[in-house]
Order: sequence, then C-alpha cells, then structure tokens
Amino acid sequence: MEGGNKNKGYNPYIKSLIDHYVTTMGIDVSKIYILGASMGSMGTWHMIKNYPKFFTAAFCASGGANECNQANLLHTPVYSTIGTAEGDKKMKSFRETVESINKNGGEAKLDVLEGLNHSQACEKAFTAERLEWVFSH
Repeated sequence: MEGGNKNKGYNPYIKSLIDHYVTTMGIDVSKIYILGASMGSMGTWHMIKNYPKFFTAAFCASGGANECNQANLLHTPVYSTIGTAEGDKKMKSFRETVESINKNGGEAKLDVLEGLNHSQACEKAFTAERLEWVFSH
C-alpha cells in the first residue's frame, strides 16, 4: 500500500480483505463489527480510527487506543474492558479515552474487571451481556 497508508500498518490489508468479502459474499455493510483482545484490541482501535463510520460497533479487551485520533473514534460505538491488575496508568488511559469519546458525542462503555491481570481480563472480557451490547447496534 502506497502513499497515505504507510502509517496504518497492516490495517489497509485487513480492510481490503473485509471489502473483498463484502463484495463477493453480499455482506450487509450496516452490520460489520470488529472485536479484539490485547494486541488485537489495539488493532481494533486503530481500525475504527482509520476507517471511521465503517464498523457498526467495536469491542476492545485490554488493548489501548494509543496514538488514535479521538475525533475519528466518535463514529463507532465501542465497548472496552480492562483488568485492575493491568496497572493504574493503563486504566487511567482507558478511562480518559472512553470519557473523551462520550464527552464529544460518541458512544463508549468501559468495564473495569476487578482483580484481573492482562491474560485473565482478556479471557473474561467476552461475556454474553457485553457482546449483546455490541451486536445491538
């Protein structure tokens, strides 16, 4: 990928793959969701940043929105989780991101998972209730 995509990492390739399946399989573009845990969650934040208004909703478990343009995050409802044992600095960053999205007209939720470290929080994040919120959009 050339030009403006050089700072998007693998995201243009992933988006191209999604576009291929949308076209070839007749997928309803109003129902495209993205979910990720840990590093996959960081990738999810970057996909919704790089492709605002493309995804119907997102779920991000224990992976932060580092270097994401907050304005682009406003267009995709996002549910995020983090474990308390992942560290105060990381938890503060998650809270600030979610608060900023909500304050600026977006829709975001955050659940702090008490006593869970990174691996445990990733494993316990995907509950029926949280997924129901994501897929209700």
